Amino acid sequence: MSEKEFVSYNKREEGDDRLTKRECVFVWEEERKRERDRQRETDRQRKKERDRQRETDRERQTERDRQRETDRERQTERDRQREKERDNQRKKERDRQREKEREKEREKARKRERKTERKTERERKRERKRERKREREREREKATPPPPPPPKKKKKKKKEEEEEEEEEEEEEEEEEAATATTTTTTTTTTTTTTMILVIS
Repeated sequence: MSEKEFVSYNKREEGDDRLTKRECVFVWEEERKRERDRQRETDRQRKKERDRQRETDRERQTERDRQRETDRERQTERDRQREKERDNQRKKERDRQREKEREKEREKARKRERKTERKTERERKRERKRERKREREREREKATPPPPPPPKKKKKKKKEEEEEEEEEEEEEEEEEAATATTTTTTTTTTTTTTMILVIS
């Protein structure tokens, strides 16, 4: 139906609401056209909504990827920190172990030093004892006339030598404990002298 015909239909007599066949076709086509327009608009709206949804999904996925990457970086940093702490702990343990070993070596050295000092002190004591003995013999020789040729000196018995060693060790222990006195030393010397004279 043309526009001219459509206008002429609108100018019909008032009150006549019957539609001709052509008018029905026109109305139907116009309705179909409006429906198609509505459908196209609906489709456009749906497409826009789908596009928005896809964009939203992409943004969410991007955010999730970013979050995962951040989590990986944090985990990597935590792992690195833990490994660093373990390395520090192992280093401290090695240092402690080395210090223990050094302390053991120092203690061994101190023990060796003390042992050497005690041995040296015993040697000095023996030397002083021998010197005192020689001094007493010289004084005795001066005070008494020359005796007849003395018989050969018998060798000290092994038991007596052991007793003498024990006496020396006892003297050393007493001196280290700071309990020995001059009187005790004098008494010990006198006893030793008496024993030597008896043997002679």
